[in-house]
Amino acid sequence: MYTIDSNWLTLDQLSELIKSGENVQLSEQSKERVAKCRAFLDEKVKHSDQLIYGINTGFGSLCNTAISSDDLGKLQRN
Repeated sequence: MYTIDSNWLTLDQLSELIKSGENVQLSEQSKERVAKCRAFLDEKVKHSDQLIYGINTGFGSLCNTAISSDDLGKLQRN
C-alpha cells in the first residue's frame, strides 16, 4: 500500500505508481490538511458571495457562472 503524504511526486513516480496497480491511501496528516481546507472553503462559501473557480462556479467557459448552493454538492461529486 502506497501512502500519499506531503512529499511531492514526480510525473515519473506517479506514472510508475499508476502502472503498478498498488493501492493508495492518504496519510493521517494529509487527511487532516484536506479536512482543514474543506472547513475553510465551506465557511468562505457560506459567508460570502465571492465566486471561487470550481468551488461555487462552473468550469471552463462557465467559470463566471455561479452554482446554486443546492447544487454545490452535486458539482463537487461530478
